[in-house]
Amino acid sequence: MRILIAQRSQETHSFNPLKTCADDFVVERGQEVLAANRQRGTALGGIIRAAEERGIELMPSIAARARPGGPVESQIYDQFKRTLLEDIKRLQPDAICLDLHGSVATELIEDCEGDLLSAIRYPRSLWSFAAWGRT
Repeated sequence: MRILIAQRSQETHSFNPLKTCADDFVVERGQEVLAANRQRGTALGGIIRAAEERGIELMPSIAARARPGGPVESQIYDQFKRTLLEDIKRLQPDAICLDLHGSVATELIEDCEGDLLSAIRYPRSLWSFAAWGRT
């Protein structure tokens, strides 16, 4: 079994006027996701260790973490979403395991987790990036 894994972690506080921007995130891609998170005592670390103990092939996509803060800049969320969706399309995994923490919002999207899961579930929206948050 081949499982694509990804992480996105940031908790949006809508009352915070300062936006969460690209510089606020720690981002890893590809094999770096495994190396940087394998030994961490986090959900992603547990996912990696459990899968490797069972001989499951992991297909790391992206991990992006930021401290709690104001709304995430829309282009940052869009970039994360685009990267993940493109990896899903390119790698064609058997399953997807996401470590999503927080209640992320942007200026345009109040429920980024729901938006992301809908885009994964309904791949026709895969390339309609300009329409995000305007449906």
